[in-house]
Amino acid sequence: MEITSSVSIPEEARTYQLEIFHHAVSSNVIAYLETGTGKTWIAVMLIKELSYQLKVIPRKWTIFLATTVPLVQQQYNVLKKHTPLSVECFFGGNRQLELPFEKWMEQLQKFEVLVMTPQIFLNLLSSGYLKISLLNLIVFDECHHCLKIIHTIKLCKTFITMRSNMNRDLKY
Repeated sequence: MEITSSVSIPEEARTYQLEIFHHAVSSNVIAYLETGTGKTWIAVMLIKELSYQLKVIPRKWTIFLATTVPLVQQQYNVLKKHTPLSVECFFGGNRQLELPFEKWMEQLQKFEVLVMTPQIFLNLLSSGYLKISLLNLIVFDECHHCLKIIHTIKLCKTFITMRSNMNRDLKY
């Protein structure tokens, strides 16, 4: 799928991008920067840095969430161009989403980075097609809109519930 993009990616990271990137490698980060300041480039660097985790057993995936179909397509194009990873995008109306579980898992094995809307991700988690434990990274694009989008709110609540259940089941 070839999609054109208006996002310009710098050849080299700026100092503040590197500072945010280094924090993000070891902890959860919200990068609150103005439009055009290179948040996507920080995500690209982070995805590349953590990509070694996509090659281990059990297999893991990176999820990149974008709030609209045009943003899903735009970020897909950026990641496809600027990472050596196999990338696919998923959004409503995408025929791949109608596949039975076995076929979906077969499709999923072909990709390392999945770019999608929060609703699609919520559907995949709720149906058991994806599990939080099989993800190495989740990038929320346009996170300042999260509280306005019901699917993202539901997704965060689902994540918190799943996370607390995972922690409760851990043996120390």
